[in-house]
Amino acid sequence: MAGAPEQSTNPMADTEYLNQSEEALGLAELLYRTLFNSIDEGFCIIEVRFNQDGKAVDYRFLEVNPAFERQTGIKNATGRWMREIAPQHEEHWFEIYGEIARTGESRRFENPAKELGYYYDVYAFRYGNPGENKVALLFKDISERKKYEHYSRILYQVTSELSAAISQDQLVRALHKGMRAMGVQYGVIAVVSEEDQDSEKVIRIINAFGSSPDVDQSNSIPLNHPKHLLAYAIRENKPLWLSRGEVVIEHENHSTNATYEGIDTTDAILPFARTRLLSGALVLKFDAPRNLHQVERDTLLILAENFSQALRRTQLNEKLQQMATFEERQRLSRDLHDSVQQLLFASINLASALPKLWSMNTEKAQKSTLELIDLNKAALAEIHTLLYELRPDSITQTPFVTLLNNLGFSLKGHKFINMSLRCDVPQGFILPPEMQVAMYRIAQEVLNNVAKHSNATQVEIDCTYDERVFRLVIQDNGQGFDTSVAYAGLGLKTLRERAVSVGASLKVESEIDAGTTVSIALPYSRESSGPA
Repeated sequence: MAGAPEQSTNPMADTEYLNQSEEALGLAELLYRTLFNSIDEGFCIIEVRFNQDGKAVDYRFLEVNPAFERQTGIKNATGRWMREIAPQHEEHWFEIYGEIARTGESRRFENPAKELGYYYDVYAFRYGNPGENKVALLFKDISERKKYEHYSRILYQVTSELSAAISQDQLVRALHKGMRAMGVQYGVIAVVSEEDQDSEKVIRIINAFGSSPDVDQSNSIPLNHPKHLLAYAIRENKPLWLSRGEVVIEHENHSTNATYEGIDTTDAILPFARTRLLSGALVLKFDAPRNLHQVERDTLLILAENFSQALRRTQLNEKLQQMATFEERQRLSRDLHDSVQQLLFASINLASALPKLWSMNTEKAQKSTLELIDLNKAALAEIHTLLYELRPDSITQTPFVTLLNNLGFSLKGHKFINMSLRCDVPQGFILPPEMQVAMYRIAQEVLNNVAKHSNATQVEIDCTYDERVFRLVIQDNGQGFDTSVAYAGLGLKTLRERAVSVGASLKVESEIDAGTTVSIALPYSRESSGPA
């Protein structure tokens, strides 16, 4: 009959075709089972139960792979309902699987399963025919990654606040915020000090945070106290983790009975990295007894170190302000805090967090990060050294020509840029203190820009004084820049602010490949000892 399917006339060929089909199916099943049993991710097929209103209310495990138990902690799951296993399992799991069973649309998502104690990355898709309400799940535990992300956010937020803080009270508030997020009930900040030059070093509590009992800040503990935990931790510069009356001394690799003083009200003692400027520790008490995960310990240690760096910085700023004899000193302190020092401090904090928080990185990446930390600390130490040596009278009592010469020698020593200095001013010429400092800082910043950005080989400095106006002109033969584009950068805004603060005018002229000229005109009459 026309159009009828052709009938086979070879039974042996039909049998061979069936055998090949069965063999192919068997091979596919073998491959499926091999994959099913060997993958590290959990895999299961579930059947979703709906109530009479069409709402997904439960699901049953029809089939699970060997990795399922490792990923969930659920034993003998096949045939069991989820509500039986975890009665408080979150509703979002049932809603998502019900939606997939109804619509057939697959989904990839991340959600917590708090009763199981895990956080999962899940890919779910409908399995079988519509109406069977079956869903297949491929998932993995990402709890560790989520912990790192959580503590990384805490570190970033607290570090940012510590970096912006300019007083000890602001530092303590930022520290308290971070410690609360870590489950710390209260803590105290202790530093090593000396009563006088002839006395021994002692430990004093300088501040406290959280819901702590009254702390007597007048008491002191000798640093060489043989049986006090705080003294021991600071002397050895090692963290102590205490739990249920047991002292864990990490570098000794053993535990010892609680024969030390100060153990009853302490869960952790985290000493600061010791420097000649600051030595001390944070003493912490948690909301409840707990065994800290390694990432929690790492985060607490980084917070303690970041706080100690911020504390050193604020102490330096306070000393600078105490040394200040005029308003420009305070401006300089803010400039240092708001620019170079703050950037370096933030860089150290971020770099310090990386090795601990991303322990799964390659060894090469971790080594590079540690090298970055060393470089930033070295730079910060150099800035600190400069701050110690900086004194207002060393600028205000030195002839201005000598100051310019010193800047030129420094420029040549660091960048091999030749300088030509021509000055037509009275011998030993010195401006009034505020003007002298402002003009010196302007010259210093201009020459720093030359060294960093100009690619110049020659700098010419001219200064003149005609009894009414002091003029300073700095010209280089570098690459120049478009002033309409770059004027807001390169510190030019700060230069203008400094000039205006002493009544001077500042002009910047530059062209691409034609160098840059900065001219400052300061009205000043020696007769009136002030602006003309």
